[in-house]
Amino acid sequence: MKAVPDEYVFYPQYDFKDADKATALADLTAKQGEIVTQLKKLGVADSKIKADSSGYNYGYYFDETNKTNNYTLSLTVTVDDKALTQKVQDYLISTSPTGSVSPQATFSEALRKKLEGQGRDAATKEARAKADQSAKNLGFKVGAVKSVDDGGNNIAMPGIYNTEALASGSNADTKQSLTVQSGQNDLTYSVTVVYYVK
Repeated sequence: MKAVPDEYVFYPQYDFKDADKATALADLTAKQGEIVTQLKKLGVADSKIKADSSGYNYGYYFDETNKTNNYTLSLTVTVDDKALTQKVQDYLISTSPTGSVSPQATFSEALRKKLEGQGRDAATKEARAKADQSAKNLGFKVGAVKSVDDGGNNIAMPGIYNTEALASGSNADTKQSLTVQSGQNDLTYSVTVVYYVK
């Protein structure tokens, strides 16, 4: 099954390092407040913003070599509108995150369930058609269904684009934002049906 994604998820991260633990935490808290406030102003719902902070970035809490406390702020921002996705992406690039700020194009829960239903319908019909074809070619008759293994789905969700290079420049005013191109995602649904033969 192919469908245009209807949900976009961002995973920006921000690193904070300071010799003084309180300063590092204060910087992290201030950055989180600033970004969350702006995202809400853009139209992102409060329930669609998740924040997580950790003092164990790169596997340690205190850098003995540089004598710094290290913290990472990780955000998960989910957007269900393409125009808003573009605005959010433009804004996040301006906040100088570490790594990529490419949104992941995916299916919302409602669309995924709809596609699963379509996939299940197509898969079960195909299973019966293959059984009937084998019966015809091999000289037996297809009986009742013995068992059904509903294998679920596998969704291929590539990122829309990579903006790591765009987000790594030193001059925030020169950063550019690429246009959101969501394309299509694949949802593969498999069903294994075992029939009695006669």
